[in-house]
Amino acid sequence: HQRVLFETIPGDQVAGGMLDEAAKLFSEHYGIWSQQSHKPGTKYPDTKTSLFLHVIISDLRLTYRQRIKISGRRLREQHLPEYATTFYVRVTVGDCYAGHAFACHWKYNDDDEKTICWVTQLVVHRNYREKGLASGLLNALRATADADLYGIISSNPFPASQLRRYFGVSAIVSFGSNHKRDHIQNDDPDDPKVGIERVSLEFMRDHAKEIMETSPIPYVREARLRGSLFEPEDDSTGLICGVDTNFFIDHTAPLRNLRSIQRDWKWPLGQLPEGHEYLLILPSKHRLFKSYRRPDSPSGLGASFLGSVVC
Repeated sequence: HQRVLFETIPGDQVAGGMLDEAAKLFSEHYGIWSQQSHKPGTKYPDTKTSLFLHVIISDLRLTYRQRIKISGRRLREQHLPEYATTFYVRVTVGDCYAGHAFACHWKYNDDDEKTICWVTQLVVHRNYREKGLASGLLNALRATADADLYGIISSNPFPASQLRRYFGVSAIVSFGSNHKRDHIQNDDPDDPKVGIERVSLEFMRDHAKEIMETSPIPYVREARLRGSLFEPEDDSTGLICGVDTNFFIDHTAPLRNLRSIQRDWKWPLGQLPEGHEYLLILPSKHRLFKSYRRPDSPSGLGASFLGSVVC
């Protein structure tokens, strides 16, 4: 048996060595570049828009099938900017650094102010996947704030599916003083009937643009909404709800994960073209989460807690 330990650290308290460790995990376990990534004439967005473009520009080692790499310095710039409220959660299994997540909080100023928790990166060591670590990381992020909304951009459908299962509601609150409050059904994440297919596309269609434009994270703020949900006149790609980030990760593994999800659920976000990522924004179900605080951390920040034992 190996002990599983989750640790939550505010962004302004994350040391350089922690980010070097996170960068190493990302570089070894996140993904590889697609064939499209090195084609002549490929256009990339402004260098400020994406962590991934920083890697392209700085390393100049972009090669088909090469692992996508990043440095600790780039992680800080893109996921822990000084002007934002951010968090870093890491999980160790025994002595192994097995995964991490980054998140950013900000206020969305609709008719009434809403708090958003956006998952900006989620990575699990390939040897520890499908053991509940991703869910544990997301739960630890949920403990950092009583958020009204959760969001993620990802080429991998699994993080979006997990976010929906543990954080989202089936029926949606219509934001704004001119709307009536809809009924909310808080789903039990252990209920086998709870699935990604029950997300509200209408909510994302109506609010995604305004929510993302207020983000302090550049690649979220400047991502371009794509898919038939936002561009009903153009459904040629098969994408329903996503963003164009010009992030050309190889889709072999994400497509394999998508087929696994589709064995049980109807996938609502469509097909994923090259250079695009799925978008998911969910109103929170406000489920209670019990965190384990350190004695020297009365606020609950910088907290650690033990997860399940991995055998």
